Amino acid sequence: MKKIYLLISVVVLSIIGVVTFALKDTKNVNKDNVTSYNTSNYLGHSNIDVKDVVYHAYFAHEYTPEYLKESADAIVLVSIISIDGADNKYDVAVGNTYGKLVVNNVLWGTKVSKKDVLEYTKSGGIMKVSEYEENQPDSAKEKIQNLWKENNVNASDKYINLKYENEPDLEEGKVYLCYLKYNKDLEKYAIIGLDKGLRELNVSKSARVSNSEMNISSYQIKNNTTGQFESLINYYDKYIVEK
Repeated sequence: MKKIYLLISVVVLSIIGVVTFALKDTKNVNKDNVTSYNTSNYLGHSNIDVKDVVYHAYFAHEYTPEYLKESADAIVLVSIISIDGADNKYDVAVGNTYGKLVVNNVLWGTKVSKKDVLEYTKSGGIMKVSEYEENQPDSAKEKIQNLWKENNVNASDKYINLKYENEPDLEEGKVYLCYLKYNKDLEKYAIIGLDKGLRELNVSKSARVSNSEMNISSYQIKNNTTGQFESLINYYDKYIVEK
C-alpha cells in the first residue's frame, strides 16, 4: 500500500479514555470447554485499494510499559475475532476501529476474565475518503480535499488507512498482547498505548480463533519499532508480574 504522510502535528493529551463492552458469545464450536470462533473483517477479502495516511502526534506521556500498566485496567493476551468497522466520530484525525475479541490470558488486572468475549475499540482505522470527510470540521475540509487531489485520491471509491505514526495495524485471526482501559462514562474498553500497547504474538493468522489459555513461556511478542520478535516471558517478568 502506498503511504500518504499528512504534515499535520497534533497534541494529544490522552487517548486512553475511549473503550469496549462485553457482549453475548458468538460461539461456533464448544468442545472440552474450549470455544472457537469464525473470524471476519468488514472489508471482506477483496483486493481493495487502500492508502496509508499517517499522523504525527505529540502525546502528553511517553507510552512506556510502566506508564501503560499504571494507566490500564488489564493486561491480556487476546485473539481477534472480528473487525466490524471504523469511523472518525470520536477522533476526527485517525478515527477508531471496532470489533470483537476473546481473552485468552489475563496477565494482570481484575476487570476482565479469561474467555470473556468483548467488543473493543482501537485508535485508527480503514474507511472511505468520503466517510472520513463527513466528520471533519468545515474549516478543514478544503485543506483535506486539496491533499487528496495532490495525491490522486478519489473520494468516491478510495479507502484510507488512518493511524498515528508507528501504530500497528490490527488483523482478525491474530493473537496480541493488549493493554485495556475501562471508561466508566462509555462503559467500554479500549486497546491503549498505540505501538506499545498492542503487540502481536508469533502465532500464525487463522480463520478460526479460540478462547484456550496460552503458555506464555512458549511465545514471543513483536517489537513494533524494530519489527523483531522478543521473549514474552521476559517482558512479563520485567514489566507485568508483581514484584
